[in-house]
Amino acid sequence: MAWDYRGRDVILPMEEESYEYDTNNGWEMIEKEPDIKEPHFYYSSEGNPVIVFYTINDIGTVTWNRYVHVFIKMNIH
Repeated sequence: MAWDYRGRDVILPMEEESYEYDTNNGWEMIEKEPDIKEPHFYYSSEGNPVIVFYTINDIGTVTWNRYVHVFIKMNIH
C-alpha cells in the first residue's frame, strides 16, 4: 500500500514537481499570499522567539494555513 501526501497538511514550500496547486483558478485568497513561504524564525518586540510556517491542504478545496508559535520563558520556582 502506498501513501499519498494529498489530503493532509503539507508544509510549504514543497518540491514543484511533487505537488501542484493553482492560485489562479478564479478564486481569491482571503489574505495576501505570503512573501516568505519557507518556515522562518524571528524575535517578537518583547524578545520572545517566534516560529512561523505554512501548510497546504487539498481536502475539498485547497486551504493554506498559517501557524505562529510564540515561545515564552516561564519562571517556575
